[in-house]
Amino acid sequence: MTQSKLFRILYVEDMPEDAELCLRTLRKAGLQITADVVSAEEDFRRLLESRSYDVVLSDYHMPGWNGMQALELLKRSAKDIPFILVTGTIGEETLVECVKQGAADYIQKDMPARLPAAIRRALEEKAAREERARMGQALRESEERYRRLFHESTSCITVHEMDPGGPGRIVDVNDTMVSLLGYPRDELLKMTPADLGPPGLPLEESALQAEKLQRGERIVFERPVLAKDGTQRILEFQSKPFAWQGSLRVLSEARDVTERRSAEQRIRILSEAVERSPSLIILTDAQARIVYANPKFTEVTGYTLEEILGRNPRFLKGSETPPDEYRKLWQTVTRGGVWRGEFHNRKKNGELYWAECMITALRNYAGEITHYLGVQEDLTERRKMEEEKRMLEEQFRQAQKMEAIGQLSGGIAHDFNNLLGVIIGFNELLQERIQGDEVAHKYIAQIRKAGDSAVELIHHLLAFSREQVLEPRVLDLNCVLSELGEMLPRLINEDIMLLLVAPPDLGRVKADPGQIEQVILNLAVNARDAMPHGGKLTIETANVELDENYAREHIAVVPGRYVMLAVSDTGVGMEPVIQARIFEPFFTTKELGKGTGLGLATVYGIVKQSGGNIWVYSEPAKGTTFKIYLPRVDAKADLAAVPASRHAATGGSETIFLVEDAEELRSLVREVLDCAGYTVLQAADGREAVRIAEQLNSPIHLLLTDVVMPGMSGRDVAEQVVRRHPETRVLYMSGYTDSSIVHHGVLEEGVALLSKPFTRERLLRKIRHVLDPSG
Repeated sequence: MTQSKLFRILYVEDMPEDAELCLRTLRKAGLQITADVVSAEEDFRRLLESRSYDVVLSDYHMPGWNGMQALELLKRSAKDIPFILVTGTIGEETLVECVKQGAADYIQKDMPARLPAAIRRALEEKAAREERARMGQALRESEERYRRLFHESTSCITVHEMDPGGPGRIVDVNDTMVSLLGYPRDELLKMTPADLGPPGLPLEESALQAEKLQRGERIVFERPVLAKDGTQRILEFQSKPFAWQGSLRVLSEARDVTERRSAEQRIRILSEAVERSPSLIILTDAQARIVYANPKFTEVTGYTLEEILGRNPRFLKGSETPPDEYRKLWQTVTRGGVWRGEFHNRKKNGELYWAECMITALRNYAGEITHYLGVQEDLTERRKMEEEKRMLEEQFRQAQKMEAIGQLSGGIAHDFNNLLGVIIGFNELLQERIQGDEVAHKYIAQIRKAGDSAVELIHHLLAFSREQVLEPRVLDLNCVLSELGEMLPRLINEDIMLLLVAPPDLGRVKADPGQIEQVILNLAVNARDAMPHGGKLTIETANVELDENYAREHIAVVPGRYVMLAVSDTGVGMEPVIQARIFEPFFTTKELGKGTGLGLATVYGIVKQSGGNIWVYSEPAKGTTFKIYLPRVDAKADLAAVPASRHAATGGSETIFLVEDAEELRSLVREVLDCAGYTVLQAADGREAVRIAEQLNSPIHLLLTDVVMPGMSGRDVAEQVVRRHPETRVLYMSGYTDSSIVHHGVLEEGVALLSKPFTRERLLRKIRHVLDPSG
């Protein structure tokens, strides 16, 4: 920008002295200027429309309008005039916003010395824009000349983008190509070269050609293209890359070679299909000598092509394909038919596999058989998957069966608990009433003994059905085995060697220690009985990781970290039909009177209720291994034992509110409590209990309620009774502790629960424990 040029300035300023200061600064800086100073919006608009200016200067605040509005009027005029804000009364954020909206610069009024440089810079930027516009016009004219040559060429020409991964969108196409393909030009410009041909045939037919284009080399190739009407033509392309605005583009010229290439193309496609086929394909001559085998055949069998050429395919024959099948095969194909069946074949490494085969004869133009084509499908993976599916389905059916048996066992156990409670309770009352009759006491003792046996049986059923109350603690299974160290040798025969394998870094599990001991003892006894003539019993622990593959093959297993407990014997083993039933209650292979059939059922229930899984591995005469997997926990083992109750089985004078829907059991408990001196209120269901509690004005010291009752649960009864009588303590009774009890909230910490059936002594001791918790 020359100093001698006269510059016209339109200055928007309502303070004349400020305008004069700025103009004087410009002249002092050597600028030749003439200026029009306005303050009203109408004057600014009029001068902007009627005169030509080199630059606009503007204050921000004027009476009735501001500099931002002046900038907007200038933008609407479509005149390329630099706009500079000269102000001192607005914040930095507003000034920056003005620049964002199009202002060339902003000057603080207290720094007028910056104004000359700002004007020079703004005018230089304007001159640069004008130069770019002139260059753009020249470029457009050059492009127009190129376009005429481009479209008047007799060759088919396309221009497309070149991305690192291959050809991109078509950006230009000449009239000859448009005419050949029959697509509208705007439709072609939305496509890529790959869209013009059959799927899977990009413009550059190999990675090497793409690399050459990236390096700037010319390439020559052929490809089929599809016209709009579906007809196919084969074009021979010559492609050359060129740089365009920082990116790579490709100019391609093509000529039609359809007729010359169609036959070769069909042959190439057929050959490629055979070579890439996932099936095993071999071709023999009329004498059954191999003349070709595809790569899949050599991959599966392990033989190279050179090793099998000229040989008869019978060298692959395995041992399980019947000889008659081969005779049927040759009878079929030599008559020109198609044979289908399965072969048992042998690979080069000796591995056997099953293949599904199709063999057919090929004839020449005279109808003579010249070759035989064999297509095989390797069934190894399919049969493996079918076997895995069958095993998983069998596991699923077994799990469903065990779940159904468990639900039935739990339901039976619950009902029998109530009945046994009545039997044992009235037996105790009868024993107290009869004095001096030894024969009667003997009979009563036998009844009690049978009742206790029934209770033990019910406990086994509850364990199997996963409905017993557990007291889980963080355990080290090695410590549990150590504590059983003296007991285990006494359980097994002297001719059985006991081996314990316990690594020192074993992880921890969370389970009921008493139940885990029962699991180990039951499995040890089971192993002892399987080795009547002696053998070896191995009990092993280990840290294991069960992955996704293991979980897919074992239903109900969640991948993760586990502690394994394995009990192995060298005994008689089991047939698969026996293994499928060993965890069922009352199933036993032992002689009558030597087993209840509940030992392994109890083990199964305890492991499942502890969040683990158990699997058995056995073969006849090869022994048995039980593997138990319990989830590993990151916590230290618990050391504290649960203290025994210090309360005596005594009575009292408090008021006890008994709620039980089983009439016989309710009558028994009422009798026991009356005899113990308690004042007893009773109700047959929850609604009756709530109604009695609301009408009662005297205190209720203890609510003794069943958990699961028709209409209202024991937890709901307790909440409403305690709301009316806050002094009341609560003791729950239950015949089972399945998920429904968990949902009722009575297995929460601090909640008192009495399991059915119970003796008179247990009932009275538990009542005193709840009434006198610190006693």
